[in-house]
Amino acid sequence: MKMLTIILLQLKGFLRKKTSWFILIFLPLGYSYFALGLFDGAALGAEIPVVVVDEDQSHFSRMLVELLKEETYLEIREKDLEGGLLELRENRVEGVYRIEEGFEDRIRADQVPELTSYTSPIAQGGGAVGEIIISRSIRILSSARAANIVVSEAVNGGFTEDQDRLWNWAFQQSESYWVPEPLMTLSLEEVTPVRGREGDLENPAVFGALDLLAGVHGLLIIYIGMFSLWIFYKQQQEEASGLNRRQELILGKVRLFAGKFIGNFLFLTIHHSILLLSIYLLQGETLRGTLTDQIWLLLMMQVLLIGLWTMLSKWAIGKKYLVVGLPIGILLTSMVSGALWTIELLPEVLQRLSLGIPQGIYMRGVEHSYLGETAAFYTTVLWGMGLGLTLLWIGFWKKREYS
Repeated sequence: MKMLTIILLQLKGFLRKKTSWFILIFLPLGYSYFALGLFDGAALGAEIPVVVVDEDQSHFSRMLVELLKEETYLEIREKDLEGGLLELRENRVEGVYRIEEGFEDRIRADQVPELTSYTSPIAQGGGAVGEIIISRSIRILSSARAANIVVSEAVNGGFTEDQDRLWNWAFQQSESYWVPEPLMTLSLEEVTPVRGREGDLENPAVFGALDLLAGVHGLLIIYIGMFSLWIFYKQQQEEASGLNRRQELILGKVRLFAGKFIGNFLFLTIHHSILLLSIYLLQGETLRGTLTDQIWLLLMMQVLLIGLWTMLSKWAIGKKYLVVGLPIGILLTSMVSGALWTIELLPEVLQRLSLGIPQGIYMRGVEHSYLGETAAFYTTVLWGMGLGLTLLWIGFWKKREYS
């Protein structure tokens, strides 16, 4: 009963003023409309748009295109090379993948064909899509090689009947058991995006302001980090005034700590629920990845941010740093974690460092969800929650510092 009272008092502490209710309800609504409207839906959706240029127009090249269309997280657009490069430079697709003439002939001759990939330095999923295309191409190559071996052995054994029928049977049999492995080489070329829909493909490209942004998710995680500062300010005030210490003496440290954590967690849950309802229900939009993944990522961020602010609240921080320093810190860490612009634009050392920053962990989880990498996604979620619980543990045991 005491625990429930602590939780309710914690929530009441956030919402005792009418302006607090207004901020809790209308701020996430307004910001979600702003963030989605800024990108006009360009960064939304669960499918990765790519262009496939089929210059071979053979049975095998068409088979490859159809295999790619079966991937639920890919949106396959068939265009010529010039049209595909134009869409890539305008940042409307993640990559252009060219099936050159002679694709089927080389496979039937037991030769490995080379696909050409045109990618943008700000494309988030181009490399992963290339691996998918390679694996599907290897599937065809492997089945063809198996069929060639079967026919060759049959001929050596004196088989002289319908070799084409035997080859087709062996090919289909191999298809039914085939497991893709990334064996084929992929030639990569970068194409720089340009603003607008018109432009000469031969001219140098110019980045637009929105081209540099990581997308809706980046704006959302920056906003979520800023909003969560409400928890820090409240905890810092309670620590500085001695209220937290007096409550510990009456209620016990463990019970008080657990009750306040649950209260903070429920407060952020209410806020994030309003944010998701605004995006998915009121606006009828979707974010990259599944809704379930979005919920898991937000729950992870709640644990991570509460842990971070709980730990920092045990240090004596001047008022000027509270008001100005922490928001600036969130923006700076967003710059080096892939929240403001795609992580591929940053040096490799910063890409590794981002896995220790809340915004970077969130954006990495979004990428894994976007590409359908389930194991990597849940590993990222567990890492974020583990880090958050570690920070909570430090905040629980650390004694308050006074300036």
